[in-house]
Amino acid sequence: QATSKEQLAGASPLGVGRAVRGSMQAAAAANNVAPQVDSCLAGSPRGSRRMVRRESAIVRENLVTALAAYNAKEVKDAKRTIFKPDADGCDCSGWIWSTLCAWRGRSLRHILPPWFVVVLEAVLVCVLCEPNIMGARVLRLPSAGSVQEGYSLLAVPVSFLLVFRLNRAAVRFYDARAAFGKLIEICRVLCAQAAEYCGHDHRARDDCCRWAVAFPVASRNYLRGIAPDATVELRGILTAAEAHRMNCAAMQPLLCLDRMRAAMRAGMQSNNLESAMLVSQQLRCMEDSITILTGTVGTMERINNTPLPFAYVAHLRQFMLIYLLGMPWAFQSSYGWATVLVIGLVSFAMLGVEASAVACERPFSSNANHLPMDAFCKVVSKNIEQILSQATDDELDLEGGVPGKGLE
Repeated sequence: QATSKEQLAGASPLGVGRAVRGSMQAAAAANNVAPQVDSCLAGSPRGSRRMVRRESAIVRENLVTALAAYNAKEVKDAKRTIFKPDADGCDCSGWIWSTLCAWRGRSLRHILPPWFVVVLEAVLVCVLCEPNIMGARVLRLPSAGSVQEGYSLLAVPVSFLLVFRLNRAAVRFYDARAAFGKLIEICRVLCAQAAEYCGHDHRARDDCCRWAVAFPVASRNYLRGIAPDATVELRGILTAAEAHRMNCAAMQPLLCLDRMRAAMRAGMQSNNLESAMLVSQQLRCMEDSITILTGTVGTMERINNTPLPFAYVAHLRQFMLIYLLGMPWAFQSSYGWATVLVIGLVSFAMLGVEASAVACERPFSSNANHLPMDAFCKVVSKNIEQILSQATDDELDLEGGVPGKGLE
């Protein structure tokens, strides 16, 4: 009796291969073809390859089903707004609704406290220096045209400090994005290599792919400094014992890398179908991929743990605040009550640049301006699901099965 697809779908991935092997042997014994089956299982290399492909295709279908269920979950930051200007014509909608009228993503919490202090000081200066209802002035400032010209020169160093600050923050943001992009790319390459090189050992192949799905999740948790329950988030991908071990790991990405390396080594050691030289080359290729993954985590860790030097940030903020607080005293005699409006606009512009740098220099949290790492994790899992599905269809084509429908 042949093993049905329903039985295989309900079985654990580790027991499917044994079930297929046992069902083939039972069917062979019932039909008095034991010698032929024994030859297929142990004697003929060609028959052994065919049997391995059939077992591997069925087990891979179970993992693909688990990945599909995982990918169906809602992504937390899927609704995050990513501004992409319209390059084909006038971007009126982008100017008006996506930027000018948008408050989500603006660093107002960093801007408003010092901005209120500067504007309030400008209002007090105007109250003291402008005539009151009775026509008297509490304080009269002399007209100082030369002081205003000299004070305007201070905008040059302040502007230079702000531009350098924002430039370094932008470089760090794009370096972080490039590192996570490399992580996604190498996860694709590693799982494609596992599907091709470890097709004979479905357990090693599936272990490598499962931990490749968990790796970006572990990297996100490590960079954000959070510890969500992996038994819930990665249910169906990792076993309860594996998820518990991941929860207890001090650095979760290292655990995933070690498990992928162990699965890769087990798959190469069990490869008796290829020459030793070819197996060593395959092992080297997969080890290089794991090394690159280690480097991507190190790059993002460096960006996350190494902000700009404190001396530079402290000097910039002190100098900029002194500059803004001194402006009402220098320009009130010329602008009058308009000083409040001028100071409010200038301070909002300068403080906004500094706040933008703060928001972008460590882009790993759940902030609206940071990297959508939850969505990146889903991208990796969907790519791995596609890789395994394509490998299953290719093997079924070789065996005469129907792609996407399993073995008859």
